[in-house]
Amino acid sequence: MTELERAVEALKAAAKQSGVSKHLPDVVSQFASYLVILNSTCPSPQSISNLHSVLRRDPVPLYVAFPGPALRLSSAIFRKIFVCNLRNAANFQVTTCWNEIAVALLSGVLDFLDKHSDDVTKEIVASAFYPIICTFFFDQDDSLTLSPRTQVAAYSLLHETLSGHPGNQRRLRDHTFLGGSLIGITISQSRDYLVIEALLYVVGWLIPMSTAKRTEFINDLFGSDKIFTCSSELVNILQCITSSCWESTVMKIMDALAYSDITFPQSFALDEVYICGKCYPQPTAFDRLHLDRAFFLVNLVGQLEDFL
Repeated sequence: MTELERAVEALKAAAKQSGVSKHLPDVVSQFASYLVILNSTCPSPQSISNLHSVLRRDPVPLYVAFPGPALRLSSAIFRKIFVCNLRNAANFQVTTCWNEIAVALLSGVLDFLDKHSDDVTKEIVASAFYPIICTFFFDQDDSLTLSPRTQVAAYSLLHETLSGHPGNQRRLRDHTFLGGSLIGITISQSRDYLVIEALLYVVGWLIPMSTAKRTEFINDLFGSDKIFTCSSELVNILQCITSSCWESTVMKIMDALAYSDITFPQSFALDEVYICGKCYPQPTAFDRLHLDRAFFLVNLVGQLEDFL
């Protein structure tokens, strides 16, 4: 029996024994029936669309009712996507499809965390997903092609589970799990603005409070001049944080990377940005126009705040 099959059976057993709701075993069975698509080397567009919708929507009530078994099943699905589907993808189109499936699954977990942000839930999510994310998303395997969207979703999950959780923070500082050096290498290898930004928000929760541990972590992260030509400047930025606003520190790091190597995302300060005839003020220092290898990005402040 595979890891995925064991996880499915464990969730079915939990649903039958719980007595929470009579319809939940049927929900589990229906959800599990879609997972056969994971065995396809070249699934149809309709199959991909169905699986995308199911993984984003259906597990969330199961996370609420049976957080441990349901999240372990999702992590088993996530691992299969990476070990089998992405690694053996026949072409770019198939790779893109599986990346979007991974994003859908992670987005469902983030939806769950958005409404259930207690320490116990964060620890359960961390136990389920940290081993996979730390294995596949840092110092990446060349046989895997991860889209920026997949990377941002994974790093966002780390950020949400680190927020206000010292236990998870200690876990990811540990070199046997992740550590600063692997994060630094991953930042140095990326050229996508949103990916680097997401990684730096993870860093924000991992910087230790004590001076000695703080210095050690920062040196592990940015201290190698073989990896960063602006190593000493990056270390100094984190050793001498002058603002309680982490966005300001992120901006300084992004600027240092941009000045050191033009292939890193480049940022431009503008008072206003005009898009489709509409003016969007850029009121703060870190509301800037960003150019990376794929996109122009700008922060639009209106009824909703987001990057375009």
